[in-house]
Amino acid sequence: MEEHCRSNGPNFNQICIRGFELGSDNRNYKFHTKLESVLSFSDIVLTDSLPSELRTEKYINQYQITLEKMKLANKHAMLNPCPPFFRNEEVSSDVISSNYFVGYEFKKNLIYVQQAIILFCLGITLE
Repeated sequence: MEEHCRSNGPNFNQICIRGFELGSDNRNYKFHTKLESVLSFSDIVLTDSLPSELRTEKYINQYQITLEKMKLANKHAMLNPCPPFFRNEEVSSDVISSNYFVGYEFKKNLIYVQQAIILFCLGITLE
């Protein structure tokens, strides 16, 4: 895994409707509109709160992370919704009650994860 990350970097896949892309596709970022096809090769699923224009029944039915959809992800995949998250909007209640959910305590270590990503991007290793 470490060798893969060093040679390829982390891969970020954004899934949403068109018009909400974070940028142009590149080596480490790709935009998708089909959730299920991306879940099949995902290890970590991150969500963010929905802006008001996406809080529609149609959008939620298509993109909400549910327990059934998480079962499509890689074995031992984790769900890490970004607080504040709202049950039955970006995530369903059943998936928050599942073993996929990293738990509320996970966020206390977020600063260390962010620092590690910054160090990685800058090519700095701590050896």
